Amino acid sequence: MIRRVLLLAITALALVTVSGCIGGGGQAPPPIDQGAIKAAIGAVIDGFEDAVEAYDVDGMLACLSGAGFKLTLQEGGQSYTKDFARLESELAADEPYQLQWRKPADQGGYGYALDLVLGTQTFSNITATGAIVTQTHEVYESSTRLDINRLKTDNGTITWHFAKISGEWKATAMTITFEPVQMAGAVARVQAAESRGFGFGTGAPNLRH
Repeated sequence: MIRRVLLLAITALALVTVSGCIGGGGQAPPPIDQGAIKAAIGAVIDGFEDAVEAYDVDGMLACLSGAGFKLTLQEGGQSYTKDFARLESELAADEPYQLQWRKPADQGGYGYALDLVLGTQTFSNITATGAIVTQTHEVYESSTRLDINRLKTDNGTITWHFAKISGEWKATAMTITFEPVQMAGAVARVQAAESRGFGFGTGAPNLRH
């Protein structure tokens, strides 16, 4: 008799638990809309690409999380890291020179252009509040004044770590890996980029005045 009562009690408890999961506070969370997440993060990366090409300091920093952000530059076994404050300071210090180079030659500039080409975005570890994105990058530089036409100076990969912060997708970390570029006067990007922001366009010193 005792055994039967226990069995009935266990069965009743199981039914209550199941019904709670189906209809009440135990509801499963809605599925993650990966397409929407990829599109939102992709738009942030596109904005960064445009900002780098125009040397828009505010635009380059807008996609970063601020304090706590870490940039890692890698090439040939060398590695160098920067925090947000250091990166912001370097970008601001280089801004007047970068903008001057981009002016046409008849305005005292070099007619300089930097074309950052970012490859297909590969996503991993996608959640409602985070994702990792890996893609290739290539940099082409040119100068009308120096008669240099679209010279490839950088290539490698970028790995982004994104988090959704206050409703916006921000990069909390970036790792930029540079592959060796063979050209006269080329230098290691990690070494050259220690005081040059993200390091894009530091592989060809002959483009610098």
